[in-house]
Amino acid sequence: LSQDPSCGKPSRGQKPKHVVLRIMQKLDIIKHLEKGENKNRMMQEFSVGLSAICDIKTGKAIELCHTLRKPKLEQLDKILYKWFVLKCSEGAPLLLCVCVRTHTHTVYCFVNLYIYI
Repeated sequence: LSQDPSCGKPSRGQKPKHVVLRIMQKLDIIKHLEKGENKNRMMQEFSVGLSAICDIKTGKAIELCHTLRKPKLEQLDKILYKWFVLKCSEGAPLLLCVCVRTHTHTVYCFVNLYIYI
């Protein structure tokens, strides 16, 4: 069987396909980097470019997954949190409503929670 040497590689002037790595793959790349392994071999193994390897090395790729945003109604959020802590410290039950939707059904489940802080 003959194999095309350009298979899996973009030709000159073309962009490589977009590859999204899972967290475990990123952790594997970090382990390989710590061992001092060749970046070119990792680029081929994970089908990513050098910039992706460097982003993972500097931590940019993992930090992007964990960006936190401020709530739109920050004051309301603070007041609601204070109320929640107060009710939990009193031992009052909180009613939790869970809504599960599928393409054919909607199911509501109500649960009393007792949270002690």
